[in-house]
Amino acid sequence: MHKNDAVVIDRKYLGTAENLQVNKDCISFCGDHDSIEKWVWSFDNTLNSLRHIALATDTKLTSQPLRSHVASWESLGVTPPWAQALPPHIFKSWLQKFTKELLELRDRWADGYYGCDFQVQQRLLQRLQQPFVDAAVIKQIDDDRIRAFEPDRDGLAPRSTYNIWSSVTGRMSIESGPNILTLDKKYRRIFKSRFPDGEIIQIDFSSLEPNTFLAMQGKQFTGDAYSWAAAQIKIDVPREVLKVAVMSALYGMSPSNFAKKFADIPDANDLLFQVRDAFGVDKMNKHYREQLEAEGHITNHYGRIIKCDKKSPLVAHAVQSSAVDVVCQGFTVLLDEFEKDAHDIVPLYLIHDALMIDVTPAAKLHLQARLQDGVYIESLGCKMPLKLKMINA
Repeated sequence: MHKNDAVVIDRKYLGTAENLQVNKDCISFCGDHDSIEKWVWSFDNTLNSLRHIALATDTKLTSQPLRSHVASWESLGVTPPWAQALPPHIFKSWLQKFTKELLELRDRWADGYYGCDFQVQQRLLQRLQQPFVDAAVIKQIDDDRIRAFEPDRDGLAPRSTYNIWSSVTGRMSIESGPNILTLDKKYRRIFKSRFPDGEIIQIDFSSLEPNTFLAMQGKQFTGDAYSWAAAQIKIDVPREVLKVAVMSALYGMSPSNFAKKFADIPDANDLLFQVRDAFGVDKMNKHYREQLEAEGHITNHYGRIIKCDKKSPLVAHAVQSSAVDVVCQGFTVLLDEFEKDAHDIVPLYLIHDALMIDVTPAAKLHLQARLQDGVYIESLGCKMPLKLKMINA
């Protein structure tokens, strides 16, 4: 998305017969198909949503119809179609001011995070396809939550719509449709492949958040963050213990609280001190505190605004938010590769740091070899390790 892309105002918001397409030099009506790949102002959870960007960036649009008109409709508990609710001369005057503000909003954010890196997320979500579902297996499961996945006449589960705005950090949730994010892993056997002898499998990022945090600071690592950390600290602990210490450090636990909670870990207090120092947690926390003080918010590595306060776990928010972008960039790189090489790989669901896919036997063999090399994240200048999981029963 760029500054030159038109802004489309949804007809349902305006109360007009068609959508209104606005650019610097012209205004015209357009259909729904013409609004694809353009900035949109809409009540709906559209992907290229200027309305959501305004909310995310705390951008206040000052152009409003006369307060007396707004108040009368608010008293009825409805948001009116303004073209039909306002006198023509008032509607025209408001629309001129409103379109000017939308173009300014587009110009402000189009070349930054919300016009670039953020669009990678949206395009990835657009590539997801509905999975085939085994209706016979669903009938065998006594759990009402599974009913949401019941297939249509073509054997496909209903489409799931993701909400990319519901959390502070951008971690996704399901807006509507079956909730794959809360589906018990043991029930994923309800899905079946569209390919003869195909499989439903999953690509996962390994050690995503600690790897991302190191890469955000330009720290070079081989393998993953836990192997790197083991070489940095002077206390010899099992990998599983080190994992607990690293995640505790990133999520803001103090050494004293860590020692109390994990009293069975020898030298727990000193262990967390060393981990925090190796990962630069205190340095980054200071950076985010200063940014919060100066700007009233912090940003992730890519520039996404994170609304928080002094009591928020600033490092944890920044890492988790940056990791969302890393995941979307990584899976986009892989899917682009697969399409170029004409492999039969169909993306189905994004499950936080994992991508569920439908593959042929040949594509699965290709993946097993390909993922050993990880995926290069150009924006971080490093490779992220990946692993393949089999999920079909």
